[in-house]
Amino acid sequence: MEKKGTGGSPTVPSTPAGTLTAVAKSPNLTNVVVTFNGPVDASSAGQLARYRLVPATGLQVEVPVEAIQVAADGQSVTLATGTLAKGTTLSVVHP
Repeated sequence: MEKKGTGGSPTVPSTPAGTLTAVAKSPNLTNVVVTFNGPVDASSAGQLARYRLVPATGLQVEVPVEAIQVAADGQSVTLATGTLAKGTTLSVVHP
């Protein structure tokens, strides 16, 4: 899954039916919101170790995820980060 810095339009490749997909956007330079196409388990989705943010190109220095807030409907999570560089494309890895 890919997140484009402010102003980007991320795309999700086509996937088989029943596969959970997500789109991530950054509403500001300190948060990334990951929206899933279906509900996720709140306890699992709320674990810091479940997410990594890394630049899609260039120096592969991981961006720390400092906190996670799972939406009440279970269809999105907000990842709080340090300040992100405007225009940077990041990959959101959810192992």
